[in-house]
Amino acid sequence: MAFRVGMVSGAASEGGGDGGNVPPPHGGFGFPSGSFKLNRSIKSQGGVACAYYTDFLLVVDAGQQFKGRLWTSGATINYTIVSDTVFNSLQQTGCSYLSELSGQVESFNSPIVLSWTAPQSGQYELIFYSQTPYTGQIYCLPQS
Repeated sequence: MAFRVGMVSGAASEGGGDGGNVPPPHGGFGFPSGSFKLNRSIKSQGGVACAYYTDFLLVVDAGQQFKGRLWTSGATINYTIVSDTVFNSLQQTGCSYLSELSGQVESFNSPIVLSWTAPQSGQYELIFYSQTPYTGQIYCLPQS
């Protein structure tokens, strides 16, 4: 079975010197490969950004595996994979919801391999975020 990934936020760089190979927005699917940036923010009720993020829609069958090598130029980036329902709650409640994700969040600031198996069929969101502004590239290459 193919693992289908669609970039939701349009955050990836198009081509250029970074060698980015970007998945299309909703509706098209392809493994996120290349580089992208955190180009969206979650804001408090007062309008202050508490997190900067990029998300990818994962449409998966139960048992499908995702494995990719991740790295940055040294900044610490957090990531989590949550159900589409949890992601929608996060977008609605903003900053207060970040603390509820704490047990599900992993971080990296040097190359790592992300390995995830879908617990059940459905839609999930792969979210990369930082609680401080980060304008550098995040790199992701699929691995088998």
